[in-house]
Amino acid sequence: MLFLDANEGPPPPRAWLDQVMAKAEVHRYPAYQGLQAAVAERHALPVEQVMVTAGGDEGIDRVVRSSSGLHMPRPTFGMFPIYCAAHGRPLSFVEWGDWEGLFERRPPGVDWLAVVAPNNPTGASLSLRELEDMQSRLPEDVHLLLDQVYAEFDDEPLTELALEHPRFVVVRSLSKSFGLAGLRVGYLLGQAELLARVGAHSSPYSIASFSAHVATQMLKAPPAEVGAYWALVRETRPRLESALTRLGHLVPSSRANFCFASEAGAPLFERLEAAQIRVRRFRGDAAHEAKGLRITCPSAPADVDRLLEALKP
Repeated sequence: MLFLDANEGPPPPRAWLDQVMAKAEVHRYPAYQGLQAAVAERHALPVEQVMVTAGGDEGIDRVVRSSSGLHMPRPTFGMFPIYCAAHGRPLSFVEWGDWEGLFERRPPGVDWLAVVAPNNPTGASLSLRELEDMQSRLPEDVHLLLDQVYAEFDDEPLTELALEHPRFVVVRSLSKSFGLAGLRVGYLLGQAELLARVGAHSSPYSIASFSAHVATQMLKAPPAEVGAYWALVRETRPRLESALTRLGHLVPSSRANFCFASEAGAPLFERLEAAQIRVRRFRGDAAHEAKGLRITCPSAPADVDRLLEALKP
């Protein structure tokens, strides 16, 4: 089975991983200074503007817990409604692209906006001009969480622009683009005082020491295969979009490591299952959901060919 349902990247090379694993100190409680420093260097920020988290998910959870509620465009990532429900925070939506409504229809008392860009599950994203407009319109008593866990597959420097605003927080992850989904390492970027409020009630050891060590080495000296994977995704996306369009599906232009076939129903899903290719099907039942198939770009050229062959008319 070819698993293209979770947007996972390829694993690090075995030789690289063995070398890194040999130096992990698993008997000690985790210390995150090295990981914070590696993240800070990657983004040219002081370490005080970095908070490491257990994947991007925990970063979202911390923001939700610190908020009085969220307002955001849909469709969107499914953990937002889960965390809001778990912590009793209201969650409201506008449609994706209704940026005026994002501000004008924010419910009273809700103090956080959130935007997932590139979007999960559609792959759509923001232009720099749209992000600048959001910054200029953000009320003084409101913050904005920009979910950028797919940023490495995008060419627009949204993270850098977002961090020019003192009330923006960016969430990033090493799960997708660096092939470390099983280690659960992510981070938040933002002003130090704001991050301190967001993380006030978090666990002191949410990331295992082994995970923090591997992630630190990945950021400091990523193997060449990581960049090759990012390049393969950029090469594959237009080919996959064209194949799906030829089959009659509406396919938004993606800036993530997947493509989305809108209104794709059972026939395409079952066709791919029969070809031993697993993709993610969204039925559109929940308020935050789209309806269609999300198909991860394969991480090996042979698997790209296999997928495209299965999509031939």
